[in-house]
Amino acid sequence: MESVLQEAWEDLMVDRANRMTAVMVLLAARGVMAAEAATAVAALAGLRLESCAPEVQTRNSRH
Repeated sequence: MESVLQEAWEDLMVDRANRMTAVMVLLAARGVMAAEAATAVAALAGLRLESCAPEVQTRNSRH
């Protein structure tokens, strides 16, 4: 398992194209739930969750 984590970390450091894959491997190895993994990947990809989920955008725009 340690070699998988090391490889994922190296991929993360190499280039942005590998970032999402590396993060998913790291999170899966740590047993993170799917929703948390998706949130982390979206954040690392530079996405705002509001742009991905209209219901979140609507809820946030009311405040």
